[in-house]
Amino acid sequence: MYMPCIINRRDFKEYAVMIPLVESDEGMHICFEVRAEGIPQGGEICFPGGAIEPGEDECSAALRETKEELGVNIADTDYKGALLSVSGRLIHVFTGRAVNWDGRVHEPGEVANSFSIAIEWFKKTPVEKYAVEHIVSSRRQDSGEILLPADELGLPAVYNDKWKVYDTPVYLWRSPYGFIWGITAAIIYHIFC
Repeated sequence: MYMPCIINRRDFKEYAVMIPLVESDEGMHICFEVRAEGIPQGGEICFPGGAIEPGEDECSAALRETKEELGVNIADTDYKGALLSVSGRLIHVFTGRAVNWDGRVHEPGEVANSFSIAIEWFKKTPVEKYAVEHIVSSRRQDSGEILLPADELGLPAVYNDKWKVYDTPVYLWRSPYGFIWGITAAIIYHIFC
């Protein structure tokens, strides 16, 4: 049987996120958290998740982070796949039924707030699509430091500086709770919409 894999997986830092799902009168909801101020991306909306620790598998990391950050137990986990971010992170994505989600903050050092939004809202609300430009270059843009000595190695001249520029999509929803964008929005878009 064919099983897709990422052959250069060890070149990336690996993370795992959980999309906690909870049933409500409006149908299935996605639970989110707002990152605490004072940590990277403070104030931004995301899913519980984080780095996979040594000796830990992807699902265990997602479950651990969800329990630590939201105090939630998860049942019926399902691996949805991996997202390779433009920042060089390989992010494993899981969904699962949030058994005891109560909307409270359980780790105030990491989470400022939590809330849920119906999956149907994302399906009915058009996503905004933007882009960021990425440059593949053999030298650092700020300092000029040479990262790949193309001349010394006898590589074609095109590799002496910038040789590839490409756009990466950036997805965004304006939710009642604030912007849901970037990796979080990309995951929602590709899994639910």
